[in-house]
Amino acid sequence: MRIQEAQREFRSAYLGGAVGQLVTGIVWLLSAVLSTWAGRGAAIIALFAGGALIFPLTQLGLRLLGRAQPLSPENPFATYFLHSVIAYGATFPLVYAATLHHVEWFYPAFMLATGAHYMLFILFYGMNHFGVLAGILIAGGIALAMLLPDTFSAGGWLTGAVLILYALFIWRTVVPSLSRPATS
Repeated sequence: MRIQEAQREFRSAYLGGAVGQLVTGIVWLLSAVLSTWAGRGAAIIALFAGGALIFPLTQLGLRLLGRAQPLSPENPFATYFLHSVIAYGATFPLVYAATLHHVEWFYPAFMLATGAHYMLFILFYGMNHFGVLAGILIAGGIALAMLLPDTFSAGGWLTGAVLILYALFIWRTVVPSLSRPATS
């Protein structure tokens, strides 16, 4: 399978990432809500626990939209995506260390880790838009840590909003061009 074919299949199977970004944005906003009204501990637990549910919730959303087909066995990105998720998880000790050092750095550190993770989505989806999203999250995380170092919840609200806006952008610009999957 050629790279362009693998990317086309990945885009089609996952609706250009729109559903995953929407689910991820909701998880970040839920964490931000908890950070504002229930406390930092609840927010941190919500983002880690909710993050573990992003893929299953995305799969559920795709099924509800009639897009439950898996990637073909020939598509190398299924394995590479799993590797990227493992690498993303390997950044969590750094998020934890940043949070121990300065609890207000929790969201900025998570924004950096998430932005770095999304850089690989450029390859998986064949969509340069993910570079813009990654850049926004990375620059936003750095800016919040440097300019608002004593603010806790801003990164949760910002990231949740950016992810949901990105999901809507993809839904409007990419999803209409995707072919329906073949049904058996």
